[in-house]
Amino acid sequence: MAVDIDLETLADWNNSYISMSAVHQYGHNYNRSRFGILTNPSSIEGNDTTRLANIYFGQDLAEGMLSYKIGKVDGVGE
Repeated sequence: MAVDIDLETLADWNNSYISMSAVHQYGHNYNRSRFGILTNPSSIEGNDTTRLANIYFGQDLAEGMLSYKIGKVDGVGE
């Protein structure tokens, strides 16, 4: 699930936005249960969980040539 808030429209703050997203991890290790292989193709295995992946403020400057984000940014998506 993801939510993007355009601060230019909402608060007249040029080229600014807030972004939030969450991830729900569920299921089981398919390789181990079906084939008896101990490795996981994504190298990620864990309990069923929901977590906040991203929450940050971002702004584009210099006609889009420079941008920055401040907050929690999940390294997988960047």
